[in-house]
Amino acid sequence: MQIYVVVYSAFRDFMEYREYYDLIISDQGLYMLLLGRLPLVYKKHPALPKRVEKQLLEIMKSRSRDKYHDMDTLMRLVHQKRAMFIPNENVVGVVLNEEEIPIPPILRKPPSDPREPPKYSQRVLAITTYWKDSSQLRSLTLYTTPKIKDKIKRGLKEAGYYISIT
Repeated sequence: MQIYVVVYSAFRDFMEYREYYDLIISDQGLYMLLLGRLPLVYKKHPALPKRVEKQLLEIMKSRSRDKYHDMDTLMRLVHQKRAMFIPNENVVGVVLNEEEIPIPPILRKPPSDPREPPKYSQRVLAITTYWKDSSQLRSLTLYTTPKIKDKIKRGLKEAGYYISIT
């Protein structure tokens, strides 16, 4: 198995959580590994300090990332439903798009200078993957930093995917 590019800590907002994924683009297909999730809204229990939750997420990331170059381990994660595998023949296309998304109130940081207005949105790169699943077309959008757009585009071209950039 040849890995073309690994996108670390891509995320998506799903209901009341922010889920973090690692996206692996290989010659066999796409692997989307769920690393963990942080709540955006606290309802039933008090919030842990943000730094504690981030440390827990970092531990989960470091445990998962040691195993990316081993095909058996990746397939074991797929069978445990901790990762999703999309074979090359099922991928219809990938759309890369730079967007501005709102920052949830719990993740906003206060400005360093009190005279500056707070940031309510952030610029991200949206990676939308479309694939065939039995008789329907499915999609999943993950967000990451726009700085690695060229690296992702190069990896997708090496893997032979149809890319649309908007």
